[in-house]
Amino acid sequence: MKSVLFIFKKVPFTAFIFYKGLLPIWNYIVSGIEYLYYVITDKETVKASNLIINDLKTQVNKGLSIHELLSFFGDFEWKSDPLHGFLDYKTKAKITLIKKTGDCDDFMGLFYTLLKNKYDVKQCYVYSEKDGHAMLIAKINDKYDIISNLNYVTGFDTIEEASKFFYGQQTYFHYKV
Repeated sequence: MKSVLFIFKKVPFTAFIFYKGLLPIWNYIVSGIEYLYYVITDKETVKASNLIINDLKTQVNKGLSIHELLSFFGDFEWKSDPLHGFLDYKTKAKITLIKKTGDCDDFMGLFYTLLKNKYDVKQCYVYSEKDGHAMLIAKINDKYDIISNLNYVTGFDTIEEASKFFYGQQTYFHYKV
């Protein structure tokens, strides 16, 4: 199991409980069931999705820019998880590609899969007192860039500075290392 580095002094209790306790178990169960459903009902589409992901990873390693990669996903639609996000889970990258829908953590997982072999990338969860967002932070040319379903913002000096983009100084965040 990967360790998690918490880089905040205070975090909403629910965020801590869901990330450290319930969320990983929930993610494995629900995303596993969803993946199994697609493998059973549409095995050929899952195989095609694997080929597309492998091809995109190869193109990224050969120099495909993040802007070019993002343009490939222009027709993706944002869609909340069940019960308006209350039953939140992160869909496996190949299933997000098949569905062409997802929320911020699905998009983050897909881009993590595509970029992790070339860049130093962190799956980052940011929280304010009332809201939360998942994004990828990539270190490119000694600067940190944010890649999320909402936008692509470049040129932050530190990962902490990048994490405060959405909620300002009242941001609490953590990322997987």
